[in-house]
Amino acid sequence: MFNSLIKAAVVGLGLISASAVSAATVTFDFDKATTGWKKELTYSEGGIDLTVTGKSTNDWDAKVATWKGWGLGVCNKGEALLACPSFLDQHAIDSFVFLDDVAVLTFSKAVKLTSLVFNGLGNDHNTFDLYDLANGWTEILTGAEIGGGSTETYSFADGPVSLSFGIGAGTTTITQCEEPKYSKKSKFKQPKCWEKTYYSAFKLRSVTVEELPPPPSAVPLPAAGLLLVGGLGAMAAVRRRKTA
Repeated sequence: MFNSLIKAAVVGLGLISASAVSAATVTFDFDKATTGWKKELTYSEGGIDLTVTGKSTNDWDAKVATWKGWGLGVCNKGEALLACPSFLDQHAIDSFVFLDDVAVLTFSKAVKLTSLVFNGLGNDHNTFDLYDLANGWTEILTGAEIGGGSTETYSFADGPVSLSFGIGAGTTTITQCEEPKYSKKSKFKQPKCWEKTYYSAFKLRSVTVEELPPPPSAVPLPAAGLLLVGGLGAMAAVRRRKTA
């Protein structure tokens, strides 16, 4: 009898598991078309709407654009002499002297950030900053390294959740030293060292998010009845096999 109850419970749990909603992953690609500079770009994938706008870390207004095969860029008015686009050709998400570009991604529902794909990186020391813009300019990541390959992917082990994210170009300062030198008398000479600042530049090729599952709800009475019937049916089947 005890074993029969266990098997019936397993059947019930199986029915519950089958009714659970798994989280869906949605990717927004920004490298499919060349749009020209806009105040905002809109996308819709997998039942989630996305609005893309631009800012700078000192809150300058900005415009956004995408390039086919490359991705999303930002031009803020501070770096472009109050006009985007300008002859300065500020087409990447880049950083420079407190005028760091920020791509603002605002979703129609709260999502979990899964991964970012970067393209057209400017040097070997690129970093990005991540903000939760649904709660002001709340920093999530600062100086996250993304390398300098032609295309780099940054994946989150357990991504942040928000309605709006800001993805900005970071700045990295590295101490560099010359090769050690020796005098004619074979005495060691202290090498000269200096600090070099690298300003990141890249395009955002795509962003992947995870749709949050709905909160669990109580099993309705009809569904509970079905589970009970299923369990009793399993018990009856076990009993028939024993008496056969």
